Amino acid sequence: MQSHAKLLWCPVDIPKFPYSDFNPSLEVKEFFAWKYKKIIESKRGSSTISEINPIVCKEYPDLIDWINLFPFKTIRKINLHTQIKECQSHLDFGYQQVIKKGYDKKLYNNNFINEPCGYRTLILGSRTNMQYMIYNSEKVYTTMPDDTDTFLLRNTETIHGVDEEPGRTILYMHFEIDTDKNKKLIQSSLEKYSNYAIYGTEEVYNVDIKNWNKSVGLE
Repeated sequence: MQSHAKLLWCPVDIPKFPYSDFNPSLEVKEFFAWKYKKIIESKRGSSTISEINPIVCKEYPDLIDWINLFPFKTIRKINLHTQIKECQSHLDFGYQQVIKKGYDKKLYNNNFINEPCGYRTLILGSRTNMQYMIYNSEKVYTTMPDDTDTFLLRNTETIHGVDEEPGRTILYMHFEIDTDKNKKLIQSSLEKYSNYAIYGTEEVYNVDIKNWNKSVGLE
């Protein structure tokens, strides 16, 4: 088995999302290629320690038990994203974004040393040939198995995107990671889904990141 240190993307050994009709009674906002609802309540703004919104807990009482299966110390963001157009290639939480946009440095360091740790759940949409990772300047498309809805990617290092599929819905999660729990979950995920995993090498994905930073004016 290859080392997860070079793992770019993999399905996750977590049970399927408990609700097929997940649509909480929350405000809808728009950003980038998505309409979204904030599933958490944050008292001090973006990327601070947060809790599930009480409205969501009341409407979907099984959600918290499912969220607690993830390897986190604290919750920083959970959004329900519904795609409205092509989600072009991007990096979720890169070092240059932290430096130039004032993102949380401690959270970045926690995520960087625990990669891969970007957890996402596909609630509605195609399971093949839509989402891709950029590796060696090429699109490498992902395939989701039928027995899980959750995948992870390198939150701080992998350029990725989604082709146009209006209505595609994901749960976007950002955590402060528990190292031991994350390692155990990655191990069990690779034992179960090794045929779906996408790997890269440090040298190539560093070049991909550098090229992407230049293209969007971060270098």
